[in-house]
Amino acid sequence: LNLKASYEKSMRRGAYKDEKSHEIMWMRKYDEASRDRDRIQFQMYLFPFDPLTISGIAIYGQDNFIESQFGLLNDNHNIYSLDADYSITKNISWNLYYSYENFDNLQKGRQWSPNGIGDPYTKEPTYESNSNWTAESIDKNNIFGTGLNIDLGKLGVDLMYSYTDTDGLIKFVSPVGKTDGTSVYK
Repeated sequence: LNLKASYEKSMRRGAYKDEKSHEIMWMRKYDEASRDRDRIQFQMYLFPFDPLTISGIAIYGQDNFIESQFGLLNDNHNIYSLDADYSITKNISWNLYYSYENFDNLQKGRQWSPNGIGDPYTKEPTYESNSNWTAESIDKNNIFGTGLNIDLGKLGVDLMYSYTDTDGLIKFVSPVGKTDGTSVYK
């Protein structure tokens, strides 16, 4: 049995600039935005008997985009995975795996067109607007798979099958969108 635990705390700081070097607060590039991340990861490797190996992983994470007013604001995720690998012979192995992923995130944006209602450059240069919308999404993925690996020396054969079942829900709120102010899409 081999166990490993790790904790990751990271901070990324970014800034958006246009060609005139003015900060653009309306950009939604979460891959470049300032972010604080906390993540805990547990790994387990079990060798109950030769030639069977069982491994598992659990990840609990949270990303907060601390300076973003729009785009992806936060992402919480939990991932659990279990994998078994069995060596049938020296050159043939079979594996089976299952993974469960749960993502819960919050996004904010604004519906606008140039010089129209909600235009942040000409009509509404503040963060608050009736043209803003929010979306809370929850995605749950169940992933099953199996594979057979055959090593024939200079030639190898990998046969794999994977099945994914996904369930998602988006809670979308837009004051301009519906008269009651809310809508839910699934």
